[in-house]
Amino acid sequence: MYRDEFPSDCPLEDVVFNFHQLCARKLRGREFSPRLAFCIGELEQKKSRPVTKQDIRKSLAQLAKTHSIGKFVLIADNINEQ
Repeated sequence: MYRDEFPSDCPLEDVVFNFHQLCARKLRGREFSPRLAFCIGELEQKKSRPVTKQDIRKSLAQLAKTHSIGKFVLIADNINEQ
């Protein structure tokens, strides 16, 4: 699990890039092509939704539909990790 802080106007794309940089050493040359989902607030399966191509360029505030985000959870499942 990784924790970081981002401004509400930060694009989701930047959050994913930062996550990739943080876990690159653990991947050790394996491909990084995770399934991505996100959740606003506490992590609950029924509140999470998959990241779409349209979502990736949106800011965290746009995804949350507010500028005051208490918690944004990015869920990454690296399906090619074996």
